Amino acid sequence: MTLGVGEFWQIGREQWRVQEGTFARLFVRLLGPLGMHARIRNAHVLHTIKCLALPEKAAILDAGCGHAYTTFWLAQRQPGYRLTGIEIDAALVAANQRIATALGLEQVTFRRESLADLSDVAAYDLAYSIDVLEHIADDVGALGRLRCALKPGGRLLLHLPLRHQQQQRIFPAFRQHTIDDHVRDEYTLNEIRAKLLQTGFKLAW
Repeated sequence: MTLGVGEFWQIGREQWRVQEGTFARLFVRLLGPLGMHARIRNAHVLHTIKCLALPEKAAILDAGCGHAYTTFWLAQRQPGYRLTGIEIDAALVAANQRIATALGLEQVTFRRESLADLSDVAAYDLAYSIDVLEHIADDVGALGRLRCALKPGGRLLLHLPLRHQQQQRIFPAFRQHTIDDHVRDEYTLNEIRAKLLQTGFKLAW
């Protein structure tokens, strides 16, 4: 169920439509975006989604969608899915909507909205969030809103940066590495497990 090489290289290719400059458009159309780390993260999430056996007409939330690589990949391969992306950056929302319109993806909706303000109730079979919680001060509150947004039996899929990563233990230069827009120093597995249990989730791992 892993993504094939061809499938991986398709991640983010639709972004050529919103690039500035002929060279940038051509490069992204042929090779995809330069951000390889983002593509790898999205590939991990896509692999997991493929293993979930979701309903044919699943309703899915991309919470903090950014460039919406996973949402666009799913929308172009699973036309029965109804996909919603929320994103606080208005420019990204506008760019994503332009891509969706150009591709004729009527089942995809983008909204300018913070995860901290999410108010949907029992609306989604799956919600996923890729490297977003570490930017939100009230991450427990955000997890609670995600739980409310899920249908009974719905699933939450999180991709988060790991605190005490291997490179920090091996390479001294990484030990003092920080990211300015993170409001916390990332997560350990036990920390995120505790917060999920605190907000009423049942863990699958």
